[in-house]
Parts: sequence; C-alpha cells; structure tokens
Amino acid sequence: GNYIGGGHGGKGGRAIASAGCVSDDAVRPALVGAGGGTASVYGRGGAGGGIVQIAAEGAIRVDGTVSADGENATEYGSGGAGGTVLLEARQLLVGETALITAKGGNVNPSSANIIVGGGGGGRIAFYAGRPWSAALPRGRTVKSEEPFAAETYPGEFLFLCPPPDVSGGIATGGTLEHGVPGEEGTVRYCHVNEAPGLLLLVR
Repeated sequence: GNYIGGGHGGKGGRAIASAGCVSDDAVRPALVGAGGGTASVYGRGGAGGGIVQIAAEGAIRVDGTVSADGENATEYGSGGAGGTVLLEARQLLVGETALITAKGGNVNPSSANIIVGGGGGGRIAFYAGRPWSAALPRGRTVKSEEPFAAETYPGEFLFLCPPPDVSGGIATGGTLEHGVPGEEGTVRYCHVNEAPGLLLLVR
C-alpha cells in the first residue's frame, strides 16, 4: 500500500512514477479517476470519480449539478482523483445555478506523523457545433481552447455558471501539515465545424 493520491487530469499528492500520475486525453477524456492509496488497516483511500457523458443531437441545458468528484479518504488513506465529465451537443446552455465538477478527494488524518496526498483533479470537456462522431468524418474540424471565448460561436456555447471545478484534493496531516494536495485537472471547450480540411486539435 501507499499514501499516494489518485491521478487523472492532475497528479495525485505525492505521485511517483508508478502511481498517482496524469492519464487520459484532455480533449476527449474517457477514463475514470484513479483511487487513492492506503497503507494501513485503519483507513482506506478514496475511490476515483466516475464518468458522466451526455450527448444530444439538439441542445443540452444544465441548471443543476453535474459531478464526477473523487471520494474523500478516511484515516491513513489518500484522496481519489476526479473522473470525467463530457457534454456534447449542437448547443450547450449552462445556467447560472449550474455546478460542474470533477474534483479530487480530500483527506485529513488525525495523526501528524502520516504523510498523505489529495486526489488529482479530473477532466471536463464540452463539445458544441456539429454532432461529434468517434470516427471523425472527412472534412470535419475540431478546435479546442482553454480558456474559450464563448462569443466566438454565439448561440452554440452559453455559459452563465461559475467556471467548472477540477481542483485537486486538499490533504492535511494533523498539526504538522504533512499533507500534499493533488494537482488541478483540465477543462476544454471544443467546437466542431463542417469545413474542408483535416482534424485540428489546439491544446
């Protein structure tokens, strides 16, 4: 076992070459978050966040919460990484009351001698414009930006909510603050055009 936070869009706290590292594709995420590690029978690491994928031929409107957060850890464990949120439609309308998150899980053990890690943030991607196909048709282009100027494509992207949250999990280790937070994940806004040319991914 280990005290390493799970990784996905961002590294988990205390990540090493074999665990807690970044994974998946920021532009087209498709993986769950990794679970946090544990090295004690007195607790467990948090589970990684799952996958929320919603696709529509017309419009998607979000006024509530869409969440793929990693789970918080218990004693002597580390946080799970945030998962994936992928929304794709001809129009994306996200209202003022909406909350979209893929955060890493937190941990706060009582012992100051334990060094733990927060979960890494997940990955969120939005697609608007022409309907997406996994086998991208010839002549269709994709443009991905961060941050994205919604006014570039009026009527297709409308975001009135706070920015999506892909923050890394907070980790504290008792009074000595031995916790290492997880890294922030990724957010991408992608526009799909019908136009001659090749596939274009701008990261």
